[in-house]
Amino acid sequence: MNKYVSLIRFGGGGSFSSGGFSSGGGLSSGGGYYGGYYGTTSGTTTHMSTLGAIIFIVVFVLIIIMVLILRKKNIASGITTGISGIQNGSAMGIPFFQEANITQLTEIDSNFSKQRFLDHVQSLFFKFQQAWTASNITPVQAYLTESMYTRLQTQISELIQKNEQDVLENIAIGGLKIVKCSIDNNFEYLTVQIDASMKDYDVNKDTGKVVSGNKFINGRFTEYWEFIRSKSVLSDYSKGFLAQTCPNCGAPIDINEFGECKYCKAKVISGNFDWVLDNIFQQGEFQV
Repeated sequence: MNKYVSLIRFGGGGSFSSGGFSSGGGLSSGGGYYGGYYGTTSGTTTHMSTLGAIIFIVVFVLIIIMVLILRKKNIASGITTGISGIQNGSAMGIPFFQEANITQLTEIDSNFSKQRFLDHVQSLFFKFQQAWTASNITPVQAYLTESMYTRLQTQISELIQKNEQDVLENIAIGGLKIVKCSIDNNFEYLTVQIDASMKDYDVNKDTGKVVSGNKFINGRFTEYWEFIRSKSVLSDYSKGFLAQTCPNCGAPIDINEFGECKYCKAKVISGNFDWVLDNIFQQGEFQV
């Protein structure tokens, strides 16, 4: 079982609109059992009418049974199609990306642990949402590149100017996997696919009135978070972001407005010491 499946229900089943039931025929057509049996009182006619009614009932029941059998087969086929769609990414038009081969990375950094990295991403995801709802992303600044922090801070400032708050509730992760791994002359890149759900709505901070979104419906979505790290860095799980310490000096994480550790002055958001988030792609934007 996927470790990260929690509080979210995926897809399920394909469309059942085609085959057998949308077309005419069967119960929708006429029949030879209604005509010529009613409106007369003769014994023979009454007998034929009774016989015809019995035959009609029998045939009607047989048709119902056949329809139920066909429907059962069609639903089974639909479920199979839905499962296949989820597996190959065709369901709901969602692109499917295979888990990335990270061999090149582990050959450079034999200490790298995919599980620990994904645990870190999962923890960061929830920290990020909490900071965003509070309209204060300073608590997660250490985990963001300077450009990413600037973009997010600009969006936060726009919300504050409008006197609005973006509320995120019922946050749940449905799945995490590394879908891209690449390395250039200077940096290593890992992109994580995050399947999640949450309630997302904006409120006026004075009145509490919802101005956009829906506070009653959980929305499901997929995002792609791209992390970068200097190619020269080797994983050390005794310090760094996983250990909640400065990846350079090992002191508790505490950075200034410039993204520098307050103790050793190392610019920890540069990617020169540990993995930092550099970009977030929405579904449809990301390509391997």
